Amino acid sequence: MRSYTSQNLWVGRAFRLRSYDLGYENPGRLILAGSLLHENHTTNPTATPEIPAGSPDDRTRTLVLGSVGYSVRRYYKDKYLFGFGRTEDVPAGTLLSFTTGYEMNPVGPRRYFDARIAAAGYSVRQGYLYGSLDFGTFQRINDGGWEQGLLSGQFMYFTRRYRVGNYQSRHLLNTRVTAGFNRYPAEVLLSGINSNPDGVRGFRPDGQILATSRLLANYEGTVYTPLSLLGFRMAVLAFADMALVNERIGGGSPFGGGSPPYTGFGLGLRFRNELTVLRTFQFLLGYYPRGQLSANGLRLFETNRDAYQFSDFSFGQPSVVQYSAQ
Repeated sequence: MRSYTSQNLWVGRAFRLRSYDLGYENPGRLILAGSLLHENHTTNPTATPEIPAGSPDDRTRTLVLGSVGYSVRRYYKDKYLFGFGRTEDVPAGTLLSFTTGYEMNPVGPRRYFDARIAAAGYSVRQGYLYGSLDFGTFQRINDGGWEQGLLSGQFMYFTRRYRVGNYQSRHLLNTRVTAGFNRYPAEVLLSGINSNPDGVRGFRPDGQILATSRLLANYEGTVYTPLSLLGFRMAVLAFADMALVNERIGGGSPFGGGSPPYTGFGLGLRFRNELTVLRTFQFLLGYYPRGQLSANGLRLFETNRDAYQFSDFSFGQPSVVQYSAQ
């Protein structure tokens, strides 16, 4: 059994950039932030299935991080993205950040480096496009070796809103990639591929899937109807999801080594009421050609989770991105 105490302190400041146009305020901000994390493990096992023996994560450590970033945020108004007719704020802009730091631990001190870029644009005619890329890694000071690297990225696109009479529609494409480099042998992606909605929604695997790298792709087409049931507006949706994973711990190609992907295809109904606590619930029928627990690959299920979320280009506490939480 592992137990520990943790103390965390951080501070940040955003600086407004000068505008050379007297009638225009520069929306860009320069952000400086620093954090101090100290963890003291009161029980220190030599090895566990989750933490290999001798890794810096199984001992007392102190981590000092500093970040510098540049952020620009703008908001636009639109409808029928996540809501059913209400006016929604659509964030667009740019975020650039670089984080570096120093970790002290009994195994050996390490440096940390992380660089991230994210950008989004919006127009009524073209829709919404978002992309991000983030890479972080530790470097051992004793021998200069690199370890616990993580590359993650996302691409999301909403088409413009189409209208036919009282019916509105949009299409969504969302892809996410997570790849680990020089990770410890027992480190895996704990969230798997059946996380809803980022994975293959509704998928229940017939066995445990422990991935070291993962590529997810989601498509969704939604038609917002003028129909309602007990105050809930109704939409009809179709989805197609894919997950390509590397299940071989400690080596292999980044994404599966030629193994077939896990896929899901389906139709469903989505109901939403903006005035209730439980705003959204869905009834979906999915078909899964590979790896599904049910024999015929079909599953009828219900979920109340919202579909996707926008990034607001905010800049928070400097931290190390956790591989197992991806």
